[in-house]
Amino acid sequence: MVPANETEAEAEAEGEAAAAAAEAEEVVDANATNATNATNATKMVKVAVPKERKTVSHVTLKVKQTIHGTCSPLSREIVTECIERNEVLLADERRRRTNAEAKNALESFVIDTRDKMSDEAMEQVSTEEERETLRAQFDEIEDWLYGDGAGLEAKEYVKRKKEVSGLTSPIFLRLSEMEARPKAVAAARDAVNWTMTLLETWATERPEVTAEERNKVAEMCANFTEWLDGVEEEQEKLPLTAPPAFLSSALDKDGGKLAPIELEIRKLIRKPKPKPPKLPKKNGTDANATDANATDATGDAASSSGAGEAEAEAATGEAAAEEGTAAAEEGSEEDLPKHDEL
Repeated sequence: MVPANETEAEAEAEGEAAAAAAEAEEVVDANATNATNATNATKMVKVAVPKERKTVSHVTLKVKQTIHGTCSPLSREIVTECIERNEVLLADERRRRTNAEAKNALESFVIDTRDKMSDEAMEQVSTEEERETLRAQFDEIEDWLYGDGAGLEAKEYVKRKKEVSGLTSPIFLRLSEMEARPKAVAAARDAVNWTMTLLETWATERPEVTAEERNKVAEMCANFTEWLDGVEEEQEKLPLTAPPAFLSSALDKDGGKLAPIELEIRKLIRKPKPKPPKLPKKNGTDANATDANATDATGDAASSSGAGEAEAEAATGEAAAEEGTAAAEEGSEEDLPKHDEL
């Protein structure tokens, strides 16, 4: 009999040997597989595969209309009728909007004007009777708007607004002129003073502007000043509640009393300056004589300058000779021995 320990040791040894053999076989198979793949990779060859050309075919489909149910399709007559009904609705909407805007404009005018009637400036240019008349008109219009005039056409509201504006326009005109007229008068007088100063400057600096033209503009300025003084004096006599003697627009440079003066000044400003006078041309004999005289004068001057240069050179030579003689004498004296050396 074999001991149990020996039998187990042999079994373990056989198992290990079998495992080692299996690993060796796997390594051999793997190497063989790699070798086979390498051989196959080396033998691969590219083959050109032609592309298949696609063909597109167009087929016209036939459509057949089939109506299911009781609803019929819209015909041209039905579409035309719908468009006409829509146009009628749009016209009604535009008319309703126009009527509403006219009514609101009249109501807003009444409210705004009533508030302005309480201003201090409005009281200066209107009488108590005028203000009371306007207040009565405003109350009557408001009652009419919320009563019989609630759903009328726009032309009715425009008509009532025009009637009440005829009562308020003179008052608003006097109010605006009370503020604008003094400024316009001051600006007009400044313009006239500037024009007169400009004419005085032109008398010395712009001879192309004649005295007749300057006098014409000065006369226009004098006439304007005379008219302005007269209407201002008349306006001072009038109360603020009366229609103005003149409007501020009458003093405007564009279309007012100052427009002719402004136009004349601009015309004179654009007037060109006179060209300088041309010098008369000299004839040929005078020109030749002048050239000869100029040539003689040039020769005399050259001779004089040559003589002067010669004299200057001679004087310079004599001075140089004297300096050389003096230098030689000094040199000879230096060469002699001194008294101590003897």
